[in-house]
Amino acid sequence: MPLPPHNRLSRAPTLLRGRLTGSFIQPVLTLVSGVVMAQAIVFAARPVLTRLFLPDEFGVLILFVTLVALLGALATGHYDDAQLLPASRRDAGGLLLLALGFSAASALAALIVIPWRENLAGLFNSPDLAPVLLFLPPGLLLLAWGQALEGWHTRHDRFRLVSGGRVTQSIVVVAAQIAAGLLGIGALGLAGGAALGFAALTLTIGFPLLAHDRTILRASARWFALRTLAERYRRFPLFSTPAAFLNLLSSRVPILLLASFFGTTTVGLFGLAFGTLALPVGVLTGSVGQVFGVRAPVAFREETLGRLTEQVYRRLVAVALFPMAAVALAGPDLFAFVFGEPWREAGVYAQYLAPWLCIASIASPLTRIFDVTDRQRTDLGFSIFLFSAQLLTLVLAYRTGQPRIAVASVAVAGLASRTLQIIWMLRIGGASVKRAGYDLVQHTAIAAALLIPAGLALWFSESILLLIGALVASGCAYVALVIRMDWRKSEPGWTE
Repeated sequence: MPLPPHNRLSRAPTLLRGRLTGSFIQPVLTLVSGVVMAQAIVFAARPVLTRLFLPDEFGVLILFVTLVALLGALATGHYDDAQLLPASRRDAGGLLLLALGFSAASALAALIVIPWRENLAGLFNSPDLAPVLLFLPPGLLLLAWGQALEGWHTRHDRFRLVSGGRVTQSIVVVAAQIAAGLLGIGALGLAGGAALGFAALTLTIGFPLLAHDRTILRASARWFALRTLAERYRRFPLFSTPAAFLNLLSSRVPILLLASFFGTTTVGLFGLAFGTLALPVGVLTGSVGQVFGVRAPVAFREETLGRLTEQVYRRLVAVALFPMAAVALAGPDLFAFVFGEPWREAGVYAQYLAPWLCIASIASPLTRIFDVTDRQRTDLGFSIFLFSAQLLTLVLAYRTGQPRIAVASVAVAGLASRTLQIIWMLRIGGASVKRAGYDLVQHTAIAAALLIPAGLALWFSESILLLIGALVASGCAYVALVIRMDWRKSEPGWTE
């Protein structure tokens, strides 16, 4: 049972310190603080960028970043995830070296794109993509190395370093892209700014690696040891890598096919909607997922994975639900106000995407359960299912010739398939599916009730400031309520 109110009140300072210095919450807060700052920089600049660049130029940038991200999901062989598992630092160092080596080989292989870049740009109905593809091999190398180094520093609880690297990356990207916009460089400047951001992150977190961990990496650089580690953790390149690729492809295939079917202007609108929703929420849930990836192997060995999974799931729901519900309610007006009237259609796309991206933001961090429980084949199977559902739905929707119908169809397919994936992961993790469903319904009901004032403002008034004020007030009330609920459900001995 929860503590009596007077006992909770008297213990509030102690409880707060315990929450903020716990083995799970503190690193999450450290990561989130840096990443939120990084995304705040990006979002502060986005209204400026949308007035410096056209939707089709953003479409080229989104295609470039999508291609780099898709190849990045393959580049490390997922040995960067494997380095979180072994108890030995030397073994972890060997896995980091394997990840870096695989990345270098992948970047060299990507050079094959350069002679064929005109053909690839034609495939995506985007001639302006051809010169941008020159950034693909170096962008891939820097992205993959950054991923691997982040995993290493996360393993060693250097969360401040990771957060600082992301802030530096955002500053570099924003500065380069605004400069490109002022100089009128166009899509090439947008993509060049993104590539410079990958370099900034890798250098920021790479130099501390050389300063603090050279000895362990030198000791790990033994051919026989590396070959043994590659064999021991072969499930990661064999199953986790294609699973991660297909997971990412299932969410990115709309970008690729929308470009081929409807052109880069549609991609620009879709990409702004997708990024505006997925990135800020994904930053928070991704930080939870990084720490969950470190804590879950320990919980699995101690047979407490089910409890940890339920706790993480509940917090993911709390974080993802309200902002998605707010956009589903008022997307077009919010996008037109923030990004300019030409981007109102992106707000319509955002309304369609919000339910899917809410569930996807919850599901993505929990996929660590497949690695922890040695279920990489199951992960691969689900990834194939997710990709197939997205691909089939979008191809069928293309026959209508309507971008809105295509976007809505993809969102429905993604929502249904991701929901099934979450149910399966909860079962594998030993969590209660019934309790998880109750948490989702409870948070949805709270968000819906608190959004009533915003709905009334939208219906009866044309004042955008009144609408934003209602959303901010509702959001503050939601945060206060879910924090109180989380504390109550975390009390020892609490039951439903």
